[in-house]
Amino acid sequence: MKYLDYLSLHDITAALKKRKKQVKLTFFVPIIIFLLIYPILPKTYRATAYVGTGSSLNSRAIFFDVGGMNYEKASLYMSYHRENLVSYILMQKVLDKLKADNYDIGDVDIYDFEKRVDSFKIYNSNLLRLHFKDSKPERAAYILNTIIDEYIKYRKQQVDDILQDEIKVVTEKYNLEKEKYVKKLHEIRDFKHTFNPDLYKIQFENNERTLHRVRGDLVVIDTQIKSMEDTVSYLSELEKKYGKSYVLYEKSSLREAGKMMGLSIQDRQVSADLALNNLRAQEKEYALMGKKLMRRSFVLTGIMNRKNTVLSELYAEIDRYESSFKNFQTKLNDLSLIATLPYKEVQVVSYAIPPEHPFFPNFLFLFPMVLVLSAIAAIFWPVFREYSRFSA
Repeated sequence: MKYLDYLSLHDITAALKKRKKQVKLTFFVPIIIFLLIYPILPKTYRATAYVGTGSSLNSRAIFFDVGGMNYEKASLYMSYHRENLVSYILMQKVLDKLKADNYDIGDVDIYDFEKRVDSFKIYNSNLLRLHFKDSKPERAAYILNTIIDEYIKYRKQQVDDILQDEIKVVTEKYNLEKEKYVKKLHEIRDFKHTFNPDLYKIQFENNERTLHRVRGDLVVIDTQIKSMEDTVSYLSELEKKYGKSYVLYEKSSLREAGKMMGLSIQDRQVSADLALNNLRAQEKEYALMGKKLMRRSFVLTGIMNRKNTVLSELYAEIDRYESSFKNFQTKLNDLSLIATLPYKEVQVVSYAIPPEHPFFPNFLFLFPMVLVLSAIAAIFWPVFREYSRFSA
C-alpha cells in the first residue's frame, strides 16, 4: 500500500492507457444503468402556487408590501396562515371535498396528506409559496388548488363568524346604552315635572324685587324717623324754654285764608311721639319683612343650586350615554359595511399548474452527479487495480 503513496502523474496516465477498456466500462456502465433505471423509478411531482394574505379583519384587503404595515404584526399573520394551511382541520375538509367529488386520491390517510403540503413565506412580502407533492402532476396541482379554495372558504367562514359575533356584541351594547339614554331622558322629564327651573327663577326674581322695594321703603322710613326725632328734640328745647302750655301757631292744614292753627308744645310732643312710635313700628315691620324676604331668597337660591346640580349631573350622564351609544352605533355601521365588502384577506396570486418535470428524482440534478462520480471512478478504480498488486 505504501507504493500507492508515491504514484506520479506519469504512473497514473500509464495505468489508464494500459486499462482503457476498464476505464470505459467503469465510466459508461453506471451511466447506462442510470439511464435504464431512471424511467422506471417512482417519481414525485411538486405543484406550486402563491397566495397573498391580508393584515387584518377590518381591512379585508391584501397587502403585498410589508412596508405598509408593522413587520412584526405582518409576520404573525403570515405564521397564522401558514399554520392553518397545513392544519389537521383543513386537511380533513380537503379530503372530504375530494371524496365528495369522487376524485381519485389513492390510498392515503390524513397524516400522510399533511406531510405532502409545505408552505414558505417569501421574504419581505405578504406572499406564501405553497407546495404539494404527489406521484401524478395533474393530481398534485388539482389537490393544491383544492386546498387553497377550501382554505379561503374556511377562513372566510371564520371571519364571517367573528364579524357576526362582533356585530351581535356591539348591537347588545348599543341597545343597552340606548336604553340607559332613554331612561335618563325620562328621569329628566320626571324631574322637571317636580322642579321647573324657570318657575323658581321667576319666584326668586319677584322676591328680589320685593326685597329691593322694602329696602327702599326702609330708607324712607329711616329718613322720616330721623326727621321726627329732630322735631321731638326741637320741642323738648322749646318746652325747657317756654313751658308745656306755650302755644305754637302754624298754617292750618285746611288752608283757610288768614287762619292760623295753634297747639301747645305738650300737644305737639304727644303728636310727635305718637308719629315716631308709628314710624318705628313700621320700621320694625319692614325690617322683619326684609329678613323674611332675604331668608326666602336664600332658600330659593339653595333649592335652585341643589336642583340645578342634580339636573346638571343628569345632563352629564345623558351626554355620556348618548356619546357611548352613538360610538357603538358608528362601530355597528362600520361593521355592517365591512360585512358587505368582498372577502380579500386571503387571495390567490397564482393557482398551481401541473409540473412538467418531477421534483424527485430530478434528472437535471442526478445525471450530472452520475457523470462526475463515474468519471472519478473511471480514473481511480483502474489505477487502484493496476498498482494494488505491487503493494500486496
